[in-house]
Amino acid sequence: MMEPLPPPPPPRPDTSRQPDPVRAETAVRPQLVTAAGIILIVLGALQAVAGLVLMTVSPEDLARIGSVGNIDLERVARGVGLFSLVMGGLEILAGTLVLRLSDGGRILAIVLASIGLLGGIAGVSGGSAMGIVTLSLYVFLIYVLFTSRAAFRGARRG
Repeated sequence: MMEPLPPPPPPRPDTSRQPDPVRAETAVRPQLVTAAGIILIVLGALQAVAGLVLMTVSPEDLARIGSVGNIDLERVARGVGLFSLVMGGLEILAGTLVLRLSDGGRILAIVLASIGLLGGIAGVSGGSAMGIVTLSLYVFLIYVLFTSRAAFRGARRG
């Protein structure tokens, strides 16, 4: 009697369909976090442009806008313009870091959004319609950055 043939070797796994190990390690960014990062960048760019405008407005134009007692409006406008320019740059940086899922960027964004929230409250109390928009955008940012904390921690492990 002949011995039976040994069983055939098991089939090799198809390696062409396995996920790329580099892609498997990268964290998936939630859509709300993406929206928050983009909103931060847009708000920062708008604020930086407003800062540049305030820093470059002529003293004659400032005099037409108004005067307040003995206050030098030119120096006030330059100071507010510089503050807006710096805050705008920081918001752009924070938005970029949020899009990269940096936990430090998330914290910076929360701090900047809190400062912006105060500006939105001041705008609403002054009766500005843009204050309502600003206030709601910063409330949205703070909400998203607090509730999506796990997405930022997951990126740090990878």
